[in-house]
Amino acid sequence: MDNGYTPVIAPVAIGLESEPLNTDGDRMAANVAGALKADLLILLTDVKGVELDRKIVPKMNLLEAKDALPRIGHGMITKIYAAIEAIEQGVRKAIIAPGLEPSAISLSIEERCGTVIKR
Repeated sequence: MDNGYTPVIAPVAIGLESEPLNTDGDRMAANVAGALKADLLILLTDVKGVELDRKIVPKMNLLEAKDALPRIGHGMITKIYAAIEAIEQGVRKAIIAPGLEPSAISLSIEERCGTVIKR
């Protein structure tokens, strides 16, 4: 990064029989962000954010995210685990953002879309 390069890390894995394995890219990203002590981790998804009681939750703290785990659906739970792990490793905040939304990354950085999770 000091030389102007942006590292791209792909969570590609193969098994003992050279078969492709399904890996959890969100949790891999969380651990990289945690190791770097990043300010922000953005996890993109195909929905508007974390939904509880049929409403998008715009902000959660770490305790609220942990308490919500039993009520989170299968598709979203790995993103919540990733956000929790990243924050526990020193990342300032994690955002679960709608990747299909125009300007999703910019809007996420401004905390104008998705679900922001902070310590």
